[in-house]
Amino acid sequence: ANVIGARRLQALTERYTPDVVMGFCDELIAYTERWADREIRKLPEGVYEAEGFRDDDGFTDRPIRLKAKVILRDGHMHLDVTGSDPQRPSPMNCNRAMAKTAAVFALRCLMDDRIPVNEGLLRRVHLDGPDGLICTAVRPAAVVGGWELCMRLTEIVFLALHPAVPGRVPAAGKGCIVNLGFGGHDHRRNGEYYCYMETIAGGNGSRSRKDGPDAVQTNLQNTENAPIEEVEINYPIRIRRYELITDSGGAGKFRGGMGVRRDFEFPYGPCQWTILSDGRKFAPWGLDGGAFGRPQHFVLDPEGEKRELSSKCTLDIPKGGRVRVETAGGGGFGEIRDRDRDAVLRDVRDGKVSDEAARGIYGVTP
Repeated sequence: ANVIGARRLQALTERYTPDVVMGFCDELIAYTERWADREIRKLPEGVYEAEGFRDDDGFTDRPIRLKAKVILRDGHMHLDVTGSDPQRPSPMNCNRAMAKTAAVFALRCLMDDRIPVNEGLLRRVHLDGPDGLICTAVRPAAVVGGWELCMRLTEIVFLALHPAVPGRVPAAGKGCIVNLGFGGHDHRRNGEYYCYMETIAGGNGSRSRKDGPDAVQTNLQNTENAPIEEVEINYPIRIRRYELITDSGGAGKFRGGMGVRRDFEFPYGPCQWTILSDGRKFAPWGLDGGAFGRPQHFVLDPEGEKRELSSKCTLDIPKGGRVRVETAGGGGFGEIRDRDRDAVLRDVRDGKVSDEAARGIYGVTP
């Protein structure tokens, strides 16, 4: 694809000259900036604030505070992260470029979806605040876990903007990449070393007029589902369970999306397992009366010891060992009592809501 693109750019410059082609590129960026200016001016000017937390930094149990002040003014959007925690001596930091994506993504969702994404749009979005914060980290801070911060920061920006554009932003969703990886020697075949990495979907927040999507990658994330068949053919593992989690979506007039359970088994040999994630301690919030979604869980030996794991850990898994990953469900939107009775019954029939939750939460008898 890159080679074809390079050939076509070269053909354009040969046909029209480099100056003409660059002139069109400059105009596309200027055109996008004019469009972005008009779109931002459609939003109510003002200052909007919210905050949220990540579980911890993996080195200590102290939660990470993220604070967002969103300023809409004169066709520009500013995200001021002053008040967020100082950067930490762990991988749970992000730099300015990473944090800016949270603002750009949230703004892009509130604009005409035809607007191009290029420098013209980026010129209208600004990240403010001092260096050295958890989301403006500077050297020598490690940032490999930074996208877990950015996922939550995106949802905090949405939360801040909710009063400005009520009904146009969703409740909180999974809000995590859910990085997990493991490696070892393939004793099923030739003993060669293998390494596996996956990110697992979860529930997205519900909207003002629709339930949240089930089992999706949310916000900034773009990875796809790893099919069981493909995984088991290529790696010495077994996926024992892969299913939606009943009652994981937050209750509301519109229900949050459902989280995913995925059970890994290692029948052929030991491996080393690593999780770099979050979302165990602070559940996805609902909006306008909607309930929290179910938080994440990581469980070692789910059929035996059932040991809860931290969202950031590395451990040795013996031959025959199992690990269960349960991703978060999305928050609900709107008052629970306003949910349509038939929608509750349909969720019960589909296994998305249990009989007990239908009676106890929604007041509906299946």
